[in-house]
Amino acid sequence: MRKVKNKDDKKLTVFTQRNTAIAEQFRIIRTSLQFLAEKRSAKRFMVTSSASGEGKSVVIANLAAFFAQQEKRVLIIDGDLRRPTQNEIFQVENYYGFTDILKDGVDVRKVIQKTEVENLDVLVSGIVPHNPAELLASFDFETFFAELDVDYDFIFVDAPPAILADTPIIASKVDGVIVVVALHSVKRSKLEQTIRSVRSSGANVVGIICNKAKRTKKTAYYYKQ
Repeated sequence: MRKVKNKDDKKLTVFTQRNTAIAEQFRIIRTSLQFLAEKRSAKRFMVTSSASGEGKSVVIANLAAFFAQQEKRVLIIDGDLRRPTQNEIFQVENYYGFTDILKDGVDVRKVIQKTEVENLDVLVSGIVPHNPAELLASFDFETFFAELDVDYDFIFVDAPPAILADTPIIASKVDGVIVVVALHSVKRSKLEQTIRSVRSSGANVVGIICNKAKRTKKTAYYYKQ
C-alpha cells in the first residue's frame, strides 16, 4: 500500500504522545464508551458536529486509535462524502472506498485498508459523489454492518455535520452518536439544534465531546453522556 503525503502530520500526535493530559482524556472517553457498549451491546458509533471545522474527524481518528490500543479490532469509516479527511489523517490512498460500495456494490473487504496503527483499519470515502444523500438513502446498511460486525469489535463512522441530509440517514443505522463541539465557537442553540436533528432519525446521542477548549492543567477535551 503506497502512502500519500499527509498535509498535517500532527493529527495523530495524541496517540503517539501517550503520556499527555489530552491522551488521558481520550482514555477516559474510551472507558465511558466501553462501559456503554457493554451495557447496551453497542459497537457501531457515529460522530458528527454542528458545523465544519470543529475537529470531529481528528477526534474520532484518535479515539479509534485508543480503542485499537487495547487489542480491539477497530474500523473507521469515512462517511463524510462531501469533505472526506480520514485518508489524509491515516496517509492512505483515496481512489476506492465507501462510495464504490454505495454505487457499484464493491466487496467491502476489497477496499478496506490497513493503517499504521495496529488493529485499526480504515474505509476511506473514495471519489466524492455528486449525490451522497441519495446513495446513502438507498443503501442496505443492515447487510453492510452485519458483515463488518463479524470482523470488528468496534466501528466508528465519521459523518458530515448534522445540518446535512446525509447525517440522519447514517445516524439511524448505528448504535450511538457522538457530537463533537468546538467549545466557545458554537452557540448553545446550535448544539441543541444538532442534537434534535440527530434524534429525529431515531438515533441515540450517547455523548458530547468538547474540543478546542482552552487548555488547563488537566485537559483540552471533555466528554459528557
